[in-house]
Amino acid sequence: MKMQLFVLPSNARNAGRYKTISSFPSECLSNALSVPDFNGINNTPKTAPWFGVFYDNEYIDEAVKNNLKTFLMTIGNNALVLFKKNYIYQIVEFMPRIFRSGIKLSGNFATEQKLQFEKILNGWICQHGYK
Repeated sequence: MKMQLFVLPSNARNAGRYKTISSFPSECLSNALSVPDFNGINNTPKTAPWFGVFYDNEYIDEAVKNNLKTFLMTIGNNALVLFKKNYIYQIVEFMPRIFRSGIKLSGNFATEQKLQFEKILNGWICQHGYK
């Protein structure tokens, strides 16, 4: 299974679009696009069964990277929830970040449809410059 990756601007000093993209296994990506906002995601035709939404100062760790292909084979779910380490506030956040191509986003990772999701528990979204 493949996914299309959308990269949003973070306006952070540690931003690095190419670092974000390179954290994903190439065999799982159909393509990667920078978009200015969530409307840009909704207005772009989807080229894969899944699409992921990440900021340009984020990356997925090795555990998620090594298992992403398996996660994309999930049946019966229309979203995958990932956990993120927020280093500034010393908290853990979680939200859907990978969606089936038919899902419409209404902003800030909210969706117009009801989500049936699977939580990815064996890995993290991290921020560039932190481990």
